[in-house]
Amino acid sequence: MSIEIQYDTQNIDWEQVVELLCEVEMGYHTPEVHQRAFEKSHTVVFVKDGGRLVGFGRAISDGEYQAAIYDVAVSPDCQGRGIGKM
Repeated sequence: MSIEIQYDTQNIDWEQVVELLCEVEMGYHTPEVHQRAFEKSHTVVFVKDGGRLVGFGRAISDGEYQAAIYDVAVSPDCQGRGIGKM
């Protein structure tokens, strides 16, 4: 396992985001909607294994004391490896 962690939205394949959400049976929208949502979030994280997107999540925040975590997903074949905790 060659884990890479990315904290920005550069070069993300938004189709893969939708595919992963479908794979884990979460709600999803068009790739463009997810791109806008992640780009407007306070904090984002994408996890890749050998270049393959295997997980992601985002947080929205007022920047002071309130925050909420959304869209945390980890590919089923990578679950149980602590990726979601990262």
